Amino acid sequence: MGSTTPLWVPLVVAVLGVLGTIVAGVTGVVITQRWSDRREVRTAERDREREQERWERERELLRLVRCRGRADAIRYRRG
Repeated sequence: MGSTTPLWVPLVVAVLGVLGTIVAGVTGVVITQRWSDRREVRTAERDREREQERWERERELLRLVRCRGRADAIRYRRG
């Protein structure tokens, strides 16, 4: 009945609890940041692809307009 728990035992348990909480928090932040970074990279890649496609369509349209302009000029000269 007279046995007591040494003081160092609850102190160690308390320190381990605090360290566990800190490690879990930091780990959660790191994982969340990595997910966010990956999502941002995917978004940037999609935006880059869309921009390339848009430029390609514009180049094609410009080429078409130039070809039509030449054809109209030839028709005008012949007519």
